[in-house]
Amino acid sequence: MFKTNRLIRGELNKILMRPILYIVSILLVVAIIFSFTRFDISNKTDNYYTISGNTKAEVYANFYSNTLENSKLKIDEMLSNAESTLDYYIELNKTDKDGNISPLRTTFDLNIDTIINLYETNYQNAILDNSIASCNYYKSQIQFDLEEVRKKYNNAIDQKNSSILITTKDANELITLIDQSLQKLKDNKVNYNKIDTHLSTFQYLFSSDRMSKINNILHSIQDVLIDDQTITTTKKLITTAKNNLSIREQIITECYNDSSTKISQLKNLILDYYMYADQIALNIDTTIIYTPIKHYSDTYIHSLKGDNYSNLYNYQLQETLTSTQYIINNNLSHNDYATMYNIGMSSTAEPNAFDFVYNGMELCSFIIIIFCVVIGAGMVAGEQSNGTLKLLAIRPYKRHKILSSKILSTLLFGTILSLFCMLILFILGWINFGIDFTPVMMIFNSTTALTIHPLLVMLLYLGTLIFKILAYVLIAVAISVLFRSNVGAVSISIFIFFFSTLFGYMFVDSVWYAYLPFSNFDLFKYFGGNFITGTSTSTLSSTAILYNTNFFFSIIISAITIIVLAILTYRVFNKREIK
Repeated sequence: MFKTNRLIRGELNKILMRPILYIVSILLVVAIIFSFTRFDISNKTDNYYTISGNTKAEVYANFYSNTLENSKLKIDEMLSNAESTLDYYIELNKTDKDGNISPLRTTFDLNIDTIINLYETNYQNAILDNSIASCNYYKSQIQFDLEEVRKKYNNAIDQKNSSILITTKDANELITLIDQSLQKLKDNKVNYNKIDTHLSTFQYLFSSDRMSKINNILHSIQDVLIDDQTITTTKKLITTAKNNLSIREQIITECYNDSSTKISQLKNLILDYYMYADQIALNIDTTIIYTPIKHYSDTYIHSLKGDNYSNLYNYQLQETLTSTQYIINNNLSHNDYATMYNIGMSSTAEPNAFDFVYNGMELCSFIIIIFCVVIGAGMVAGEQSNGTLKLLAIRPYKRHKILSSKILSTLLFGTILSLFCMLILFILGWINFGIDFTPVMMIFNSTTALTIHPLLVMLLYLGTLIFKILAYVLIAVAISVLFRSNVGAVSISIFIFFFSTLFGYMFVDSVWYAYLPFSNFDLFKYFGGNFITGTSTSTLSSTAILYNTNFFFSIIISAITIIVLAILTYRVFNKREIK
């Protein structure tokens, strides 16, 4: 252990003597200054409700107004509409005592079984019997049934809250097949008083499997259903929420009647009423959207017909449900918690020092990781090129200790730089934006919500950053061990880092990209409030939460990568001849 410590101190001294350290120091100073001058994030969106009125009486009257958009009446209507929509989907889920599904379900009669099972045979027999009257009858029945299916399908898919799930590909094929069939059946240019005409129509519909294809697609359509357990949980949550809203309304009235309270206090209580009601409506809406699709992959969800599905992510929906449930069950006011830090919006009503630290570190960490990658890449290849590695190897140090000292010293230096930047950013943020110790609502892995101290969040951020640095350092050292050329090792390592940082946005919607190691190194995104997808993010160091991934998926992929890299690097370094 003593020898390893001596080796680490020696490696740290080498790093301190490298000119790149001073270049990186200057870049970090520039990054901090840039972060300070460009720090302009939106205030927390709690303030999008305008509470009007110049006196307490006006504010209170506006709260109970029948005409203003921001009033209790409008908020109650919003909740009532959300609950009515939920009740509609609950009715879809019901079955009778014999286990028969609700006739309200679209798929109950969205089928052409009669056409396949009855009209096909009868139409064919009528053709064989040369019965023109029967042929026309069955042709008209097939046309009528197809038109009914078309109408019912349109009603189901075009409504605001779709009652069926069907992929866009199947939807387009279904409409094409039905419309082509109807066009054939309604063709006024042909003479349906001839058997040959009916035979041609029959072959077009049935011999080509057109009806079978339509039937298969119709049977693949699924109803939008909510399971009984979710219904029970949501109804219980709504009851709790309504009781809490009633208490809030009583407090508003008490505040109004208390002459000692200020108008600002009354406005804040009304704003809290609105914000809490928003969480209730958001919970109901998310439950309706998420429950029917929660067992499907994001890839399948995005293939579903409907504009809403293209922007839905299972992880984000689950996170929204978890946060709203936590807020409602714990009866939290909008001022009781801060949202998780992100680059777009302040965590509290006004930006504070912790917001500034997070935003500044997103840029500084990018520079720090590049520095660590360059240092790690040159650790072995660089020293082997100039011959200093051989001098170290002939001393009484085991090779694994030599390699460990290089990895640990680089990681340690990256940690020191990160701590230094965070401290400077915190001091600047404290001076210019103040400090707010409001507990932060953290949502771990989209399923577990809790509030923690903001300093703990910063430590958590630092820990995930160190983990990310370690992963990239191991990649750089592995390349350095495999390639004897210092320039080659540094170039390849930097290329990999830039590829993982910039090129990732090109493939973020690709399923395969989630399985690449470097797309899983950033673990802080799994602690809530920082959901980013595609190229919507303006940050350099954060990566999107990818298709069908979660914290445990990323930690397993990262751990496997680190273990494999460590085994490979140590084995090659121990066996390779040092020249």
